[in-house]
Amino acid sequence: MKNAPNPLPQIESPHRAEFSALQTFARLSATVLDLGDALAAALDILHDMFHCHLLAIILLDDESGAPRLAATGGEHPPAGMDALMPLAEATIERKAPTAGIIAPDLPAWGIPLLFGKLAQGVLIVGNATPPATEQFFTAYANQIVAAISGAKLYETSREQQQQDLTRRQIARHLQQVATIINGTLDLDDVLKLILERVHNVIPYRRALILLLHGQQLVARAADGVDEPLANIAINTTENIFYQQVLLQQYPTVFHDITENTFWKLQRAPFAADTKAWVGAPLVFKKKIIGLLSLHHTQTGYFDDADLELVHAFANQAAMAIENARLYKEEQQKVKQFHTVAKIGRQTAEINDLQTLLYTVTDRLHHDLGYEFIAIFVYDINHHTLRLKAASDISPDELSDIAYTLPLTGDGIISTAACTKEPLLVNNISAFPGYFPGPGRETVRSEVALPLLTHNGLVGVLDLQSSQPHHFSPDDITLVQTVADQLAIAVETANLNQQHHEFIHTIAHELRTPLTFLRGYVDLILEDGLGPVPPKIRDSLAIVSTRTYTLQKLVSNLVTHQKLKVSPPEFAPINLPDIITLVAKSAEPTAAQSHLTIHTDIDPTIPPIIADPDQLREVLDNLLGNAIKFTPAGGSITVTAGAGKTTVTFSIADTGIGIPQEKQGKIFQRFYRIKTPGTSHPPGTGLGLTIVKQIVDAHHGDISVESAPGEGTTFTVTLPITQPDDSF
Repeated sequence: MKNAPNPLPQIESPHRAEFSALQTFARLSATVLDLGDALAAALDILHDMFHCHLLAIILLDDESGAPRLAATGGEHPPAGMDALMPLAEATIERKAPTAGIIAPDLPAWGIPLLFGKLAQGVLIVGNATPPATEQFFTAYANQIVAAISGAKLYETSREQQQQDLTRRQIARHLQQVATIINGTLDLDDVLKLILERVHNVIPYRRALILLLHGQQLVARAADGVDEPLANIAINTTENIFYQQVLLQQYPTVFHDITENTFWKLQRAPFAADTKAWVGAPLVFKKKIIGLLSLHHTQTGYFDDADLELVHAFANQAAMAIENARLYKEEQQKVKQFHTVAKIGRQTAEINDLQTLLYTVTDRLHHDLGYEFIAIFVYDINHHTLRLKAASDISPDELSDIAYTLPLTGDGIISTAACTKEPLLVNNISAFPGYFPGPGRETVRSEVALPLLTHNGLVGVLDLQSSQPHHFSPDDITLVQTVADQLAIAVETANLNQQHHEFIHTIAHELRTPLTFLRGYVDLILEDGLGPVPPKIRDSLAIVSTRTYTLQKLVSNLVTHQKLKVSPPEFAPINLPDIITLVAKSAEPTAAQSHLTIHTDIDPTIPPIIADPDQLREVLDNLLGNAIKFTPAGGSITVTAGAGKTTVTFSIADTGIGIPQEKQGKIFQRFYRIKTPGTSHPPGTGLGLTIVKQIVDAHHGDISVESAPGEGTTFTVTLPITQPDDSF
C-alpha cells in the first residue's frame, strides 16, 4: 500500500452532521438486534450524511480470527476483499485509525473496531463528502462495536432460549415416552410410539428398532421401511458393521455412511439410499438387547448433538422392551399355570387312556406352544416303551406304525426311562445315542421325563424342538408338573381299563346262565313242562322277578362302567324328536300298569349338542322310575322347553313321592327306596346314578321335587352348546 500525503485533510466538518449521525445510529442500534441489519444500517447512515464513495465493515471470526466482509455500502461498494485487505491489515495491526489508498484517486480511512484492546474488525470509509474528523469516525466505530456486542449478546441469548426450548421439548417427549411405557405393556405398541416420538425431535427418513435374538438383530418396529419386518434380520456374527456398533454400547453417527467399507460391503437392501446414519445400542443393565437406528438420504444430516437425543430415546426404549418382556413372561406364566391346571382337571376326569394321552398332547402343543410332543407308555410284559400319542402323528397313523422302543436302548427316551431321571439334551448332535424319530429330522434339542408313580415307571413324556438350547429351567419345571399329573392319570386309566375289562368279563359270564335260567323258569310258569301247583308257581314267579332284576343289574353295571370310561359322543340332535320317541316307546308298559303319559313339548326348541344314545338312556330311566312308582290310574307328564342358552325337560308323575330326607341319596349307587307293601325295594339302585353321570358329562344339571303321596318331578337342564374342551 502506498502512503498518501494527505488523503483526508483535517478540515473542520460540520459538527451538526457528525452529532446527527452518532445520534441516529445510537437510536437505531438500540432497536435493531440482528447483526447484519445493524451493520447495514450503520453504513447507510454514513452514506446518507457524508455521501461516501465506498463503505465496508470487515469482521474477524471469533474462533478462527479469519477476516470476512460483513457489510458494504457507498456510491461504489467494493466487489471483494482483495482491495480492502492491505488497509484492513494495517489498521488491525496498529489498532488505530489508518489512512490509505484503496484504488487510484480513492483515499480512505481504516478505523479499528476495538473491544477493549481486542480488535474485532475494521470500518473502511473512502472519500467522504463533506469529510469528517478522525475523532468522529473513532466514536462511530465505537458505536458499531457496541452494536456488534449487543447483537452477539442477543444471538447468544436467542440460542440459549432455543436450546432451553429444545430441552423442554425433548424432556416433554421423553416424559411422554415414559407415560407410554407405564400406560401400555404391549411391546409392538410401545416400540411404534417410541419411533413416533423420536421423529418429532429428529425428523428422519427411516427408522428401525431391532431386537437381539441370539446372534441376530430382528426388526420389531420400523417407520419409512417398505419391506416386511419379518424379512429384516441381520446376523451380527457375519455383519461386521453392526457387530462393531453394538460392541461400542454407545451411539454412533456417520455423516456419510457410504464411505464406511463394512457398510458398503454388507448394506441392507432397505437402506440402499441411506447417506447419513445414527445408531444407538439398546442396553439394559449392561446387557445389549437391540439397536435403534435412524437413516437419512442427505449427507451430514445428523450431527453430534443428535447422539445424546438418540441415546436418551434408546434408554427409554430399552426399559420399555424389558418391561414389556417381563409382562409378557408373567402373562405367559399365568397362561401356563391355567393350562397345567386344566390338564390336571382333565387327567382326573378322562378315564379312557388314548383320549387322555391325546388331550394332554394337544394341550402341550397348542396351548403351551411346544413343537413336538410324544407320550410313550411302558409295557411291563415286554419291557418296551410304546408310542401312544404324538403331536404330529394322527391316531390312525400311530396305530399302523406301532412304534416301540426297547427299555434298555441307548436313546434319550430309553435312557430317561432306565435312569428314572429327566434327561435334557440342549444339542442332540452331542448325544451319542440319539437317532431321529419318524418325521423328526429337524429336531435339535430334546427333554425326556419319565412318568413315575409309587408303583414305578408307567411311561415317558418327551418334548423336542428344532431350536438348540430351547428348553429353559422354567420349561423343565412346567412339564415336570404335567408329567407328574400324567403319570398318575395313566396308572389310573390302566387300572380303570382292567376294572372295565373285569366287569365286562363277569357280565359276559353271567348273562348266558341268567338268560337260560329266566327262560327256563318262564317256560315252567307258562305250563310248558306241565301243570304247576300254585305254591310252586308263586315261588317260581319270585325267581323270575329276581332273575330279571339280576339281569338288569348286570346291564346297568356295564352301562355305568362304560359311562365312566367313555366320554359322550357329541353331535347336533333334535331333542323334541328323541323325547317323543322315548315317550311313545314307554306307552305300552304304562298301559299295562293302567297309567297314561302326556307330553307338552315346545316345537321351537333349537338343535342341541349332545350324545343321542345317552339322552335316550336318561329318558328311559326317568320314565321307567315314574311308571314303577306310580299306582294304577295315575299319570305321567313329560314337558320340554328352551331358554337363551339352555334347554329343559321334566318328567312328573302322580306317584308315591320321595321323603325329603331321602332325596339327597337317590343318585348314590345301589341306593333304593323301600315302597309301601313290598319287602324288597324295587330296581337295581343304578338307574338314577347313570342318569346323574350322563347329565354331568353333558355339563348339565338335574333336580328333584317330591313329597310323599304327591308325586315326583325330575327336571334336567342342558346347555345348547358344549364347552370347546368337551370335544
